[in-house]
Amino acid sequence: MKKGCFLTTITIVTILVMIGIYVYKTESELIKNFGKDKLIAIASKEISEQIKNLEYTPYKDSLLFVLSERAKQIKGQDFDSTLKKFGVIVENVKLVINDGVLDSTEFAEIKKLVKSHERSEKNRN
Repeated sequence: MKKGCFLTTITIVTILVMIGIYVYKTESELIKNFGKDKLIAIASKEISEQIKNLEYTPYKDSLLFVLSERAKQIKGQDFDSTLKKFGVIVENVKLVINDGVLDSTEFAEIKKLVKSHERSEKNRN
């Protein structure tokens, strides 16, 4: 490799790294929110497909509605706590639907779990 090519490569890599650091420091919230929205969408889609594969019960559609509403509600909350709370809800839903049937007690348990992970109006700011 020629000396000029090597120096040009080092200079360009250094500039690109500095641009990346600058963008991360100034726009990190935008990047986190974009990533949070994508992660929630992927998790919601995955769990919705698993719920649709269950046997038909009146609670199946209700569970889909509760989860989609919860996914809409958490878009405005902070990144770390949102992912933890939604992750706990998704894991519990997976455990409940593991047997292939959703009954009233399982639905009530999930609904109670979703309600317990909501923040009160007083603590939102």
